[in-house]
Amino acid sequence: MLMPQMKFYKRLLLFLLLWFPAYLLFAQQGIKFNRLTVEDGLSQNNINQIIQDQNGFVWFATNGGLNRFDGIEFKTFIHDRNSDNSISNNIINHLYEDDHGNIWVSTQNGLNVYNSKNETFSHFKNIINDPHSISHNQVTCVTQDQKG
Repeated sequence: MLMPQMKFYKRLLLFLLLWFPAYLLFAQQGIKFNRLTVEDGLSQNNINQIIQDQNGFVWFATNGGLNRFDGIEFKTFIHDRNSDNSISNNIINHLYEDDHGNIWVSTQNGLNVYNSKNETFSHFKNIINDPHSISHNQVTCVTQDQKG
């Protein structure tokens, strides 16, 4: 004969085994996708990557600039050859948010880090004969190592 405590755990396990799959089935029915295009303000429909930052902004890496979406409207960052603080190229390959909330943007012409306070970019480019600069200006991906 099972002890009352064992009966309780057996019933609890049975309940969870029956309830959890049903929960998963019904919870997924509420997922809704929206389609965002150039008609909504996206600079281009060719998307290379999408990330959501810790502030809730959704960032789109496109071949027509970097797009930030706040849930209502887009803000587009494009290269301005007259500004040293604009993004270095409009072809955005990859996006990465580091542990400090910095958005790193790899492009066809260098690596950029976004400054959210003044909405500008700092650049990292290859400098010939400088072993401490990045190896090439066409940056396809960026990530953070275990040491930060």
